[in-house]
Amino acid sequence: MTTDLLSERQAEILRLAGDGLADKEIARELQIGPGTLRTYWQRMRDKVGARSRAEIISRILSQRYEALLVEFEQQKALLHHAPFGMWTVTSSGVFE
Repeated sequence: MTTDLLSERQAEILRLAGDGLADKEIARELQIGPGTLRTYWQRMRDKVGARSRAEIISRILSQRYEALLVEFEQQKALLHHAPFGMWTVTSSGVFE
């Protein structure tokens, strides 16, 4: 399952739902009818293999979290192998 399967509109619906908007508010915000919004939710459920709106959001959040962990581990490995004496910039903008 990947969020790359979602259209821009579906991603926008997820963002609004994540912001706490109810379906009526999402439909009004996107200027679509409630039936159209239900169709979007159904297609998202089918794409991610979820049974509910909450499960869609949960699966997407879990996937994003896993991706961030992988990226963090990659960055940590790069820093671990970086040569000593690399220049860094402090919060005051001074190179050390």
